[in-house]
Formats: sequence, C-alpha cells, structure tokens
Amino acid sequence: MKQHFKIVSVAASLAVVVAQTFSQGRAAGITRLGAEDKQYLLAKDKFRAVLRVKQLPRSVRGWFAQRATGRTSYLADPGQKYQAGCIVEKGSAPRRLLFAGVADDHCFVHYEKGGRGHSYHVVLFRLSGNEARLTWHGVAKRKMASLDQLRQSIAANDLSDELNYGY
Repeated sequence: MKQHFKIVSVAASLAVVVAQTFSQGRAAGITRLGAEDKQYLLAKDKFRAVLRVKQLPRSVRGWFAQRATGRTSYLADPGQKYQAGCIVEKGSAPRRLLFAGVADDHCFVHYEKGGRGHSYHVVLFRLSGNEARLTWHGVAKRKMASLDQLRQSIAANDLSDELNYGY
C-alpha cells in the first residue's frame, strides 16, 4: 500500500511540473542560447547543408559517438533505420540525422532521438581546429523540414532549452 502511495505521489508531482512547464501550450522557450550564437543561426547563407553523417566534421561525429555507449552506430542517416522505440536492436543507432549545417566555425545538427520518449533536438557546436564544443542544445516540439523552418522556430523562441533532456 505504501509503495502504491509513493508511485501516485511521484506521478502527481511530475504532472504538476509538466503542466507548469507546458502551460499555455508551449515549452519554456529559448533561454540559454547566447545572442551571438542566435544571430549566427538566423543569418542567411552561413551554413552549407549536410544530409549525411559522414559529411559532419569528425569532431562532431566524435561527440555523438561518445554518447552511444556500447553501440557500433551512433547517428543514422536520414531515412535509415534507427532505434525509434524502446526496443534496442543490435547495431541500431539511438538517433537519426534530419539535417545539419556546417560553417567555418559552427555546426548545428537537427536530429531525432528514439527510445521511450521520442524527441527532436538541435545542437550547436563551435568548431576550432579538431575540436567541437557544444554551445547550445534545444528540444523542438516537432520535426523541422528545413533550415528556414528551424530559423523561424529559433526566432520565435519555439524550442525549449530549459528542461534537462538527454542528448
């Protein structure tokens, strides 16, 4: 009986947090994306389109590989099979690239993460030599089809970087 009470109590607390976070039908919005990085993402013609994982800088691929513990694949190409649900298939990547952009000193990646809580993410890196430093991570409400759509969502503060989502 006590165990049941604890579960109900935790579920109720979680419901309150979620309701507060998503009040008025939207997430908390962008709060941690620096003004300089935001302007860079919004600027036209800064990024060259990337639609294959192998086209990402080696340092960015390495960042994703570090987060795919014990897997041979870390980020699937668009349209490739990946771990969309909570059942892990041998060799399946936990994430799938939707699209990315690479500039001289920045790279962003829009991807979907499978598993128990399917989600859409955008990460931004600053590139320097052979290193990629994560500068921002946002979670989108939906899959974005293009860089223009991503820019519109960023301009409208329509991504959440408040909640502690896994990468």
